[in-house]
Amino acid sequence: MIAMIAGFAVALVTVLGIKAGKTENQPWAYPLVLATYPLFYFAFAVYAGSIEALLYEVLYALPIFAVACIAAIKNLRFTLLLLAIGYFAHGVYDIVHEHLFINPGMPAWWPAFCGTIDILIAAYLAFQLRQSPTRPALLLAND
Repeated sequence: MIAMIAGFAVALVTVLGIKAGKTENQPWAYPLVLATYPLFYFAFAVYAGSIEALLYEVLYALPIFAVACIAAIKNLRFTLLLLAIGYFAHGVYDIVHEHLFINPGMPAWWPAFCGTIDILIAAYLAFQLRQSPTRPALLLAND
């Protein structure tokens, strides 16, 4: 429960920080944050000295990196939806991670913490898309 509360706080700080830094309308802001999440799993595997876990983490990170890259490069109407799906997918990955393989360097609390962040940011982006489905304020300011 503490990990989820901390995850909620980090998600809130992340969104508010992006808003306060006036980078929310930049097409790279949310994709950059999404692309950093798999790096933590890489670090856990390296810390544990597990090449096998690192290879699995890289394999599972490729779709997340692809979503982040496409969202950062393409400023399209579906970008917010793509990002919301990417964050949600990573949240699901956090939740099912231990059933896929073991990363011995990952702390036991990490899936609840990171999953909470992912799901909340996904919900925020989906909410932003729902506010204006034809022209979301985020990311599309330069159309």
